[in-house]
Amino acid sequence: MPDMKAGQPTGRTGIKTDKDLTNAEKIIFGLKKLGKTISSAESMTAGGFGMAVTRVAGSSVVYKGGVVTYTAETKKLLLEIPDELIKTGLVTPAMTLAMAEKALALFKTDVAVAVTGNAGPSSNDSSAGVGTVYWAVVDNNGRSEICDYDIFGGRDDVRTKAVTEGLRVVRNFIEKYELDQAD
Repeated sequence: MPDMKAGQPTGRTGIKTDKDLTNAEKIIFGLKKLGKTISSAESMTAGGFGMAVTRVAGSSVVYKGGVVTYTAETKKLLLEIPDELIKTGLVTPAMTLAMAEKALALFKTDVAVAVTGNAGPSSNDSSAGVGTVYWAVVDNNGRSEICDYDIFGGRDDVRTKAVTEGLRVVRNFIEKYELDQAD
């Protein structure tokens, strides 16, 4: 028997079960199984969702791309968000839904997700306090969901927790979508 030091790998790998998969893996594998694609439009997470899903091997088959529209100007320029909506606030459920719908059209995907929020440390938009986060998921069958969160912590904590919640929101949406496909 080989001499094994404590903490050294044995050379064997475990078998992953569905319970062991991360939300990002469940998104990628679930959409791959359905033959569907996803895109994103991110504001306060600055690409964190895209980074999380592209860490999964084979994600390029499913994830077609994303945009980071951190300011009102980039929301107008890249997503063609109308001035009227921008004037109502950058961190609102309506803004997040519009961003998701625009990403769906821009990337021509089956599903799109968007996020807006205020990570702090202060609020320069009267419509959203620090820690306010909105996620929207839409699909090309006209279904949509908007989830809102009040996340506590420092700026980096809020952004990290927002990505975690966004992955969960999308995973749940896709699992519902998969159930619809089984009918």
